[in-house]
Amino acid sequence: MPRQPQEINVHVGGGTFTHVDGNVFDRPTIFLGSGIQALNQVISHGAMHDSAERDPPPRCHPGTREKATTDIIRWIEEPIPSSSVLWVNGREGVGKSALMQLIAERGGIYFGGCFFFRRGVPGCNQKESLFSTLAYQLAMNIPGMLEHVEGVMSKDFSLPKKAADIQLQRLIVEPIRLLPLLPNRRIIIIDGLDECEGHESQRDILSLVSRVSSDLSVPIRFIIASRPEHQIYSMFNEEPLFSTTRHLVLDEEYDSDFDIQCYLQDKFGEIHTRNRDIMRQVRHPWPSACDLSILVFRASGQFIYASTVIKFVGSVGGLLSPQEKLNIILNPGPMQASAFSELDRLYTQILSAYGGSEVLVQFLGILLALEALRLSRNPICDIDVPGNLQVIADIAGLEEDKACLAVRALQSVAKIHIEPVYDNLDDMQTSGMFGYRVELSHRSFHDFLRDEARSGPYFINPKLFIGRIFCRIFEIATVSIERFKR
Repeated sequence: MPRQPQEINVHVGGGTFTHVDGNVFDRPTIFLGSGIQALNQVISHGAMHDSAERDPPPRCHPGTREKATTDIIRWIEEPIPSSSVLWVNGREGVGKSALMQLIAERGGIYFGGCFFFRRGVPGCNQKESLFSTLAYQLAMNIPGMLEHVEGVMSKDFSLPKKAADIQLQRLIVEPIRLLPLLPNRRIIIIDGLDECEGHESQRDILSLVSRVSSDLSVPIRFIIASRPEHQIYSMFNEEPLFSTTRHLVLDEEYDSDFDIQCYLQDKFGEIHTRNRDIMRQVRHPWPSACDLSILVFRASGQFIYASTVIKFVGSVGGLLSPQEKLNIILNPGPMQASAFSELDRLYTQILSAYGGSEVLVQFLGILLALEALRLSRNPICDIDVPGNLQVIADIAGLEEDKACLAVRALQSVAKIHIEPVYDNLDDMQTSGMFGYRVELSHRSFHDFLRDEARSGPYFINPKLFIGRIFCRIFEIATVSIERFKR
């Protein structure tokens, strides 16, 4: 006997983007057929913005990221879209996921669906379930689409297990083309693309996004949020994505220091209120303006650094007061390893993803040593040597390809300045050569590398590498003298 369709309430539309806080929907009772029920059984519920698995999700602190939020909303509401893809990128810990959570929650009539990739979480770290999960949300959020997705699924329950391009075409593109003209293009949010397993999978997703976003018959626009890792960065800087994408760089276009200061002040205030009985002797304001400035400086735009500090200082248990925990943060020492364990795992994860720890240590060691010499006003570094890829590779004894691979591995924690080596474009394109200048982005990454208890195999003692720099200078000088004698 065939199973009766299930009756439940679902979201199907309504609300306005600008004037509502959260998604506002009419809630008529509809029937879910066997096709949608089958789809519901295999999608990644944990990748959705309102999933219980993500509760509580990362959120923007009230009063922060307002300029970035406004810019994204304006892009979404464009009556005549200037681009079909928005790439929100930034280095680790700048708050990309929290911002995407906010946009998803305020999506209103523009929201189509979302997928939050999470490294190492089954169902949320692979591309196989991406488009089926998005198709389910689109069916729930776009009036009329449910019956078309139901029709496709009821004919072939195996669609969610097919290749990603087939899922996209059969479950999203074909059903949405059957609808009357939509008044607004729907937004799909894909967060944490760099956390999808496999670089090729990440590139495949972008290729499929590019195919759909350039098709005017498909009323969908995409917001992609990720770190600027090489395999992703290169795709966005090549056609066809290059012409259809707007870039929004969180850690360059927006000054996060003010937002981080507001966040720290509010959270420290909450900690003080919760611990009045043990903080009666603490002077106000707490922390002092000086200590707060130090924390903002060390954060270097990283909300993850600020949140890690708050979690540690505000943690319950043990015999240390919040002030004593704050002192551990402010004063380097062996106790910092426990304070920054979450941040350390992130840095270790980034560095280990590419393998070749010895190459990275050599590269980073010379980079930090040159930076130390520059800060000491050593005449060796009067010229623009710090961060120059050719100089680093020469001193570290790295082949050009290994040095370039090291640059790729560091794109999530460093600013990569690309400068043409040649005077004219033809020479540059023929050779394919670029000059790179590398600058580490975050103060906390410096601290991580210089603390052996925290960085382990990636520990760097700049003094050892300064010695190598002087040895290399001596070798070059010796060769030059010998040539002059001839």
